Amino acid sequence: MPAHRNGTLEFAKIVAALFFGDSPQYRHHFCDGLFLGLMASVYQGKESDDDLAGIRKALAKGADINCRDLLTWTPLMYAAYGGFPKIARFLIENGARQDLEITERGGLQNWKGYTAPKIAAYYLQKNKDLLGICKPERREEYTRTIAKYQELVDMLQR
Repeated sequence: MPAHRNGTLEFAKIVAALFFGDSPQYRHHFCDGLFLGLMASVYQGKESDDDLAGIRKALAKGADINCRDLLTWTPLMYAAYGGFPKIARFLIENGARQDLEITERGGLQNWKGYTAPKIAAYYLQKNKDLLGICKPERREEYTRTIAKYQELVDMLQR
């Protein structure tokens, strides 16, 4: 495992510990690694086959695919937030529910009532808006990001 990857994983563990705290209700899912792979992807800014392997391993150990963190986000919601169609597809194929809503306000953005499809649609529109005002050298980056979110939105709205 490359050093930068290990650092990302360590950071993800710290963030996960903040979300899960010492609650046995959440610790089970954290220890099984279901959120850990997703958080590593989110903080790295890209999907990783290593992270997907970690999610597979967690599910094989019996992790609940629809488990929630302290902010009541599910793994599918994190995949939608991060713009990860490959991970989202895997989660859906393995029973992740798209209809679950965030029940806590949490953070600066009021996410209460949002589902995974609604999160993906929010970021699709946000990136489309940014594409219209970004510097020319960033257009390609935003175009790629929009394509990822569009794939997610299309998949989640089926």
